[in-house]
Amino acid sequence: MGVPEYCPISRRQAISNIIDSVAQEQAALANLLDAEGDKIKKLACQPHVCPEALLAANKSAQKTLSAVSHLETVLQSKLELFEDCLCPCPERHDEPGDAPCSCAGAD
Repeated sequence: MGVPEYCPISRRQAISNIIDSVAQEQAALANLLDAEGDKIKKLACQPHVCPEALLAANKSAQKTLSAVSHLETVLQSKLELFEDCLCPCPERHDEPGDAPCSCAGAD
């Protein structure tokens, strides 16, 4: 396996890529929570389900929820790193060679 080629991108594009990756991770975490809920619903609807099985499913859901909660905190911290970095003005200056931004605090 070869070394991937390095393609330089602007700082703005790098920040956008990170924000997009956070959104994708949040969607994946939401899917995990949905799956845990579906698992409990399916088990609870079975006739003659034993309490131990319900307790085990609940414990699994609690562990998943705890892990997702922790990961959401990490993702929130990741987003907070860049909350003041993106320019609010409509002009594009995300490519190398674009005119500099006229906004205060722009990159």
